[in-house]
Amino acid sequence: MQLILVILIIYHILLSTCNLSQHERKFLYFAYGSNLLDRRMRINSPSAVFIMPAKLPHYRLDFDKYSANWRGAVATIAEDFQSDVWGAIWAVDNREIAALDGQEGVHRGLYYPKYVKVLTPEGHEVSARTYQLINNPPMVSSENLPPERRPSNTYLQVIALGAYQCGIPAHYIGYLYTFPTNGQISVVSLRKQLGYPFNTTTVQNMK
Repeated sequence: MQLILVILIIYHILLSTCNLSQHERKFLYFAYGSNLLDRRMRINSPSAVFIMPAKLPHYRLDFDKYSANWRGAVATIAEDFQSDVWGAIWAVDNREIAALDGQEGVHRGLYYPKYVKVLTPEGHEVSARTYQLINNPPMVSSENLPPERRPSNTYLQVIALGAYQCGIPAHYIGYLYTFPTNGQISVVSLRKQLGYPFNTTTVQNMK
């Protein structure tokens, strides 16, 4: 029954668009960083529809590369057969791929797009597009993340609140907070777009 439900959801979102032009059709996107948060996701991908939480097996979450907007390091994934990364599957219009690529700095050689196999909470495999930093950072425990690779307070909070919003397991949200931050907050323009600082009403509205 659960498998049928998954198929019907994806079928409804992807195949029901068969009468639309090609650029209006959708692709599945796996978010594991700031795009977990609905409000952040819709800045560059207003068509995005949340499908479900999902797990990327044999990868770890890591941070590297300073972002001037976030004022700290940004998230990436790296192959690690002893780890898993939780995230969210979104359905996004094909016409917004360029905007998503721009957000991820693809043309600047920061991230590159790739397709990965993620698992739904019921254990079903789904192929989705995601992004990974060009260079993998050296593996260290989350608690020992070097200062130059630490995310800002804003960035980590956005990831954690997005994870909560998407229904990602509590143990993983707790794991997110094992990463130390650099104590900084993002630039004013980005904070305004996100509605930061977040309060109790913001969190309640996410559910």
